[in-house]
Amino acid sequence: MIPNMKHWLFFMPLFFFFSVQASTLLEINISNTQNSENIMLSFSNKPVYVFFFLHHPDRIILNVRDSTILNGLPRDFNSDGIVQFIRVRVNNSHNLRLVFQLANCGKIRAIMNHTGVRYNLLFTIIRNKKIGLNRFAHPCKFKKKLIFSPVLSISKYSHTAGQTKKNTKGCATLSATNIKNKIIVAIDAGHGGQDPGAISKYGLKEKNITLIIARQLQAWLNSDPMFHGVMIRNSDHFISVAERSLIAYKKKASILISIHVDSAYNRRAYGASAWVLSNRRASRELVNRLRKKDGQFNILRKNKNSLLDGNYTDRYVRQALLDLQFIYAQRVGYEIATKVLCQLKHVSALHKSKPAYASFGVLRSPYIPSLLIEIGFISNTREERLLSNHFYQKRLSKSLYQGLHNYFALHLP
Repeated sequence: MIPNMKHWLFFMPLFFFFSVQASTLLEINISNTQNSENIMLSFSNKPVYVFFFLHHPDRIILNVRDSTILNGLPRDFNSDGIVQFIRVRVNNSHNLRLVFQLANCGKIRAIMNHTGVRYNLLFTIIRNKKIGLNRFAHPCKFKKKLIFSPVLSISKYSHTAGQTKKNTKGCATLSATNIKNKIIVAIDAGHGGQDPGAISKYGLKEKNITLIIARQLQAWLNSDPMFHGVMIRNSDHFISVAERSLIAYKKKASILISIHVDSAYNRRAYGASAWVLSNRRASRELVNRLRKKDGQFNILRKNKNSLLDGNYTDRYVRQALLDLQFIYAQRVGYEIATKVLCQLKHVSALHKSKPAYASFGVLRSPYIPSLLIEIGFISNTREERLLSNHFYQKRLSKSLYQGLHNYFALHLP
């Protein structure tokens, strides 16, 4: 019994909880040696925080209560250091989340110590492979910042042969528009152009509402360093259903969210709902793509780093790989839709409390997890008034963003 218990503890996720007085993160220092790299976070008081380790890719997730964003974050590191980049987010409760993505990572050790008036949380990360003295990553320091800024100033230091000196260039700048390492979200505003979608009793058109909500969602996403929102359509023009998922694929999106407004003969019908790809549609798409020798599948085969590289022309191998893609896309789409509904219910009534399955064409791609959100019934007089209200539209778009954030904060692609 005891050996089994030890085995279970070995695979249990590593969560660490500390519950004391709230504190503020003052600065982060990153330094390195030939064998390891250190991340030291300094707090004004003993902090309330939780951290855990995730893999594929390796990363440290740190949540701190009552803190502010730091100057110089988010940050990419183009060096041989273990820390590849840092993402940051402060939510409405002033809780700070830091994500340290790692490479060449071995064992990780964390300790808390008290120096003067500061409390320091130190992560020591052992390298899997040693590097030469002339290839050290640049040590960096990030200090407290009280406001957000579109351009982030970063103190930059160079390290040579055992000594550290300040770089004569002073400080470097990092544009917030840099999308490297961000999660790309494709936002599809339903209908458009000659296709108005549903039209209300008083002439309100679905295509106009969805475009407004989509633009607001893009603004929410682009204000978060974790995301980069891209629009499938950003004006009143028509795009076919097949083209929408293809555009998302070409933009290298991690998720496609399609925004629509519902309508029904029963004018009492109301509430929001979420839809993901049905098994029947997935099976039909699988057959069609195998028959047509799917172009996107061939693109994957041409990628030198792809598992599909090689002579995988056998029909059954292709079928198995496409089937796995559909299963993955459907599962992720369902999980994200669940998070979105959890946020939408604080703004709108739900027509369906759980994501439902459908064969909508925009959900058909096996390469991008997709979901379709119906934000309300335009045929319902009360919801029609709400959907035309600017403040209600903003609340809806923010709830969509929060659902996406809540999922990807724990499931980085």
